Amino acid sequence: MKKTILFALSLFLWSCSGETETGDSSSTSISVTSAEVQTRNLSETFSVSSEVVAYRRSYVASRISGLVEEVRYEEGQYVNRGDILAQMDVRQQQIDLRRANAALEETRDVYERNQVLLETNSISRAEYLSSRRALDQAQSDVDQLELQIEFGTVRAPINGVVTARLIEPGNNVSVNERMFTLTDMNLLVVRPGVSEMNVSGLEEG
Repeated sequence: MKKTILFALSLFLWSCSGETETGDSSSTSISVTSAEVQTRNLSETFSVSSEVVAYRRSYVASRISGLVEEVRYEEGQYVNRGDILAQMDVRQQQIDLRRANAALEETRDVYERNQVLLETNSISRAEYLSSRRALDQAQSDVDQLELQIEFGTVRAPINGVVTARLIEPGNNVSVNERMFTLTDMNLLVVRPGVSEMNVSGLEEG
């Protein structure tokens, strides 16, 4: 009886274990290729349009008001620092300067004479100081006219190319009115049009 039960139990376990087998006991070979792992820097390239602009540019404006008598340079021409770009009509200032110089000599004579008179107490100190102020004012008038005549000659402040000429002979210009634009072409700056998506990924080199 015991042998019968053991045989039946063994048969049952064998049948259960057979259900879990795949039914195909043949083995399959797999081809494996090995490779060495290396670290590299990955970079992404993309094309953008860029704007090339001058690093240095100078706007030349009139320092006096008046008539433009002569213009010596055209757009596209190269100029050196100190070259005369234009000449203003300063004939009236020159006439006024001659008068101012004559007045300066007269006031200087009066002042020097009053110096001698003050030493002998022939005039009051107030009269002497008045002649001194008159001399200072006459000198200031001469200096101002000389400066206006100097400003009438418009010179290039930098080396560069005339990229804009805004005046013609015969034009009346006012103080601080722009006359020329000079651009230094020796140093240019590239401004790339990079989108916000690509800015964070930019690195030097």
